[in-house]
Amino acid sequence: MTEPLTTPELVRAYLALDEDGAAVDTAYLEATANAVASRVATWLDAPADGAPWAAHLRHGATMLAARMWRRRGTPSGVESAGEFGAFYVMRNDPDIAAMIGLGNHLPPKVG
Repeated sequence: MTEPLTTPELVRAYLALDEDGAAVDTAYLEATANAVASRVATWLDAPADGAPWAAHLRHGATMLAARMWRRRGTPSGVESAGEFGAFYVMRNDPDIAAMIGLGNHLPPKVG
């Protein structure tokens, strides 16, 4: 069986959640990482013979899970509203699309 594309531990490290000592909703972090790993795996062809996922796919899935975890605090898409006005979360992240191979970054296929 192939390892998951991302894990709660990878997302926690990517976001540096342990550095400030703040409490983290571990259950939500785990649910987010598992959901993203499951969803991204349905978009991709699994490696043959239980081989590990490519590093760029694992990193892209971790980036997406981190984005989804942070999205919890921005349900309307507004990151912050301060003296300079509102800052909105991008609908699509081209860096994640490039890492996972989505949208304009899809590999060509015939048939």
